[in-house]
Amino acid sequence: MQRYRLVESTGEMEPLREDWESIRETCRGSILTSFDWTSSWLESFRHVVSPKIVVVEEGGRVRGLAPFTISEQKVMGVNVRKLSIVGNGKGTVEMYDLGILHDGYPLALMKTIEKTLDEIKWNMLDLENLRDDLASHALFDLVSQRWMTDELARTPCPFVRLDLMDDVIMLIGKRTRRTIRTTDSELQGEGRLEFKVVEDPEGIVRSMETYVAQHRDRWSRKGGSIFSDDQVSRFIVDIARRMAGVGQGRCYEILIDGKVASQILCFDDRKCTRAYRVGVNDEFLEFSPGNLVTYRAMEDSKRRGFKYFDFAKGAEEFKYRMGAHDRHLVNIQAKRGSLRLMSKLASAPGVRKITEKSGVKDSALRKLYE
Repeated sequence: MQRYRLVESTGEMEPLREDWESIRETCRGSILTSFDWTSSWLESFRHVVSPKIVVVEEGGRVRGLAPFTISEQKVMGVNVRKLSIVGNGKGTVEMYDLGILHDGYPLALMKTIEKTLDEIKWNMLDLENLRDDLASHALFDLVSQRWMTDELARTPCPFVRLDLMDDVIMLIGKRTRRTIRTTDSELQGEGRLEFKVVEDPEGIVRSMETYVAQHRDRWSRKGGSIFSDDQVSRFIVDIARRMAGVGQGRCYEILIDGKVASQILCFDDRKCTRAYRVGVNDEFLEFSPGNLVTYRAMEDSKRRGFKYFDFAKGAEEFKYRMGAHDRHLVNIQAKRGSLRLMSKLASAPGVRKITEKSGVKDSALRKLYE
């Protein structure tokens, strides 16, 4: 018989490390669901979210882990307690390819997880960027039978199969390929281009500090950078340092005229290289340095024996120009209690007409899902 308990502080997590990684390996969970990423993320954003980690045990063994979190806010006078998964949350570093870790038998486990949802005080369930697998679908089916649930939403998460061509550049769209070849050749011929792979912890900290500074500068004119939040900046610099320290992280850089023109941070995850955001210096936009550094990162990843180059969630056009194809993540969203009642009232014909004209409904929904 399966039993469960809640872990509600990062201080209680350490005894779970060995079981956590063993189960993650069994279900092939991404590096972004690893013990180190999870505990670091929770510690960094403890001012925003609180852990509600469900530990499922049977026969004295840990069989599954659901790394949930709770965050709170008020929307139109209603106290919203949002139940999410580690890696989701406003004011945090958003992660992807997330999910509930299991020992290979997710269906029975999800029924136990569903029971725990009764014990956790929430009125909004918002699980985003989950792996599109049997476990996620099983959880969605159980949730939708009990609570007011939105349709299962899908988000593109483009990737490139590096093993499809001997030469990586042949995977890239013709026009982009031609631009990369021409620009690379001209800059190298003039002695202006340098490509660097930064892998040591101290070096990667310096690289990421440059990355953060350039991102802030670039996006300050376009509505603001996610790295304007110092805690977000500290997290990405620290996790890059940690991953470099265990040989699983590196920063690729293109330098033009001795200045950093573009960067891309990458992490190793079994046969996959996971890329985290391309950083670009606007001073060198005419050379499309983002394409140059991405191509070199893909080339180096293939040389190291990786099969996939993962661009993370989001359907940005440049990913497809670089040869990416879609896989998808799924989002599970549900409401209950006072929030469910508020949603029902907002959907009533008379109320709906008023709120749609005034824009109140759209404003409330945006706040709910931030």
